[in-house]
Amino acid sequence: MKALKLLLSLLALTALTSVAAQTVPPAFAGGKQPTVALVRQLCTGDFFSQWLNGAQTEAKAIGMKLVTYCANGDDAKMASDMQIAITQKVDAIIIDHGRDATMAPVVDKATKAGIKVVTFDLTTTDPAVVQIAQNDFLIGLDVTMKMLSDLNGTGEIGLVYVGGFDPLDKRKAVFDAVRKFYPNVKLDGTWGTVSSNTVGEVESQTSAALLAHPDIKAILAPYDAFALGAMNAVSRQGKDVQVYGCDISTADIQAMIAAGSHWVATAATNPANIGRVAVRASASLIAGGIAVNRLEDVVSTVRLYDLVGLGAAPSAALGLELRDVKSVRRLVDGARVVVIEGLVANVADSERAVPTLRARLIGSDGANISEWTFDTEQKRLPPGGTTRFETTAKNPPREGRLSIEFVVPAAS
Repeated sequence: MKALKLLLSLLALTALTSVAAQTVPPAFAGGKQPTVALVRQLCTGDFFSQWLNGAQTEAKAIGMKLVTYCANGDDAKMASDMQIAITQKVDAIIIDHGRDATMAPVVDKATKAGIKVVTFDLTTTDPAVVQIAQNDFLIGLDVTMKMLSDLNGTGEIGLVYVGGFDPLDKRKAVFDAVRKFYPNVKLDGTWGTVSSNTVGEVESQTSAALLAHPDIKAILAPYDAFALGAMNAVSRQGKDVQVYGCDISTADIQAMIAAGSHWVATAATNPANIGRVAVRASASLIAGGIAVNRLEDVVSTVRLYDLVGLGAAPSAALGLELRDVKSVRRLVDGARVVVIEGLVANVADSERAVPTLRARLIGSDGANISEWTFDTEQKRLPPGGTTRFETTAKNPPREGRLSIEFVVPAAS
């Protein structure tokens, strides 16, 4: 079932990519420009900026008007923004994050009013809503296992966490489940806040936590703003403490590769890609498409960016992105084979070299089953250029997932 779910997700994402290329549906015909409201819980930070940029770029390409709202962490304002969008009778509403208790009533109002609704990192039971999601369980598992491995299964740790946020809750659930198997890992304290100044407030909280618990050796901070705040506090105190985060941005990469950085690993997806997929989903709903109500962005997952040896390079750092990645299972001479193909696109404003790609087949337990590297058809791309890739794997697992990533040599 997991393998089927992955394949369906990949096919759905691929189908959404071609929305603008198909015969123009009535909702878009004759120069019509559907209006989509983007209701956002949080707006500050590179993750959310890249998310918005992806959404705006895709809306322009498809030919839709995108109206944005930002609640700046105020749940009541977010619900009010949603109500305004409903009153204005927009064609679709995209909800970025939020709390189910606050948003469920207005989501229900929207769907009953015939407005199409797409959510990201907001779980809802409404069958009319299309939910876009990172696989936050796997993101949480990746970074948790990396931290525990680096600690050799023993040591005192801290956790930065705030409840009520769907991705954070999922990542913490994985941490809680895995930690039970590591009795020699002691959780000394949990702290955190989400606000318009998350980095600064988490830095202050982490400083206090390190003074209260001087034996902490690692901090799990499953959100990049948490990781930046924790890293700043560790640096200021001159502590030998390693920080493990989630999410990635250009600024995050610079923080991680800086000399003496304590932020040693992260796991993430491409936020701009998620923004694009959310807009594509809304366009398809308006046009009368989409037969599934949950899509997971799992293909572009950045795997534990260690910055040691050969690492998985986040696409934001390269000016490149993966597009139209899909996998097809076949039977060749009695052997099961999966064919993986897709495109690499240059989204920068100058020519870019295309690095080697790495494919991983990952089992349902999170362990690597196999991995290999391969190259694209072209090794350099002009701005806006694309190049195709194709690779195969024999006897893939029936359950698990696929990860495709850029590989570059670490700086010496």
